[in-house]
Amino acid sequence: MMDMGVILENRQYLTTPTERDYLKKLEEWFGHYCAISCQVSPGRFLKFPEQDNFSDEERARFFTQFNAMSVDYVLVSRKNNKIICIIELDDKSHEQEDRIARDKRLEQLFDMAGVPLLRVSVNNMNTIPPVWERRKAVEARMGTQ
Repeated sequence: MMDMGVILENRQYLTTPTERDYLKKLEEWFGHYCAISCQVSPGRFLKFPEQDNFSDEERARFFTQFNAMSVDYVLVSRKNNKIICIIELDDKSHEQEDRIARDKRLEQLFDMAGVPLLRVSVNNMNTIPPVWERRKAVEARMGTQ
């Protein structure tokens, strides 16, 4: 495609204006304790180890599907570099059928892997999300610390 003269444009911003506003709040609430990354692919924090009942091709296809998605925010401990919580900021786009299906897949993946996920409505952007409580609940369920 590059040899055929494809046209590309710089999107300028990684996040929407609403996501930038919420990032400022997250940094205010958690920035002292957490580094906060935006628009992170789940492939950066999920792994699909070899398993006898899945071929390499099946594993690659599955990984490609969830790796193509992104989550809005990843909070990572400044102390030990562990993932504290994933936050998805839900706006009107999360009410579309395809987005609902995508969100359900992500929730299922994160639940299976023991990754703490919080869904925050744009209507609750001024409320501090319970990231520590969510992390502790997932750790207790998974039997990890």
